[in-house]
Amino acid sequence: MRRALFVVVVAGFAASADCSGPGAAPTFTQLRTEIFEPRCGNATGCHADNPARGLDLKVDPYSALVDVATQTDPKTQYVVPGEPENSLLLTLLRGPVDNADPALATRQMPPGTTPPKETVDGIEALIAAGAEDN
Repeated sequence: MRRALFVVVVAGFAASADCSGPGAAPTFTQLRTEIFEPRCGNATGCHADNPARGLDLKVDPYSALVDVATQTDPKTQYVVPGEPENSLLLTLLRGPVDNADPALATRQMPPGTTPPKETVDGIEALIAAGAEDN
């Protein structure tokens, strides 16, 4: 059931992140209203009530992701504005993350699938452009 849900999430993200071309950045409002709140932070999502890894995307995804240290590694942030290469969110969307400590292992998001390249490119463009709350 969860695997099917995440496939739907990724497909929905690809369809709903209306980018105007390769590398074009969706707005954070688009991500919030079309992806984070309804899919990741809703009643059946992993990041809502009793959120996975303490990452609550139900109420305010921007405040939960941008300039926030991760629970697994306080030196790492989910989204570093202007620095996609240092943003864990983007890394997680690209593939599994290896940790020296298996107890802190972070897996690919959404679990079991890789989002379409266009989706990841759009998020990368948003982060590179400063990850504004727009």
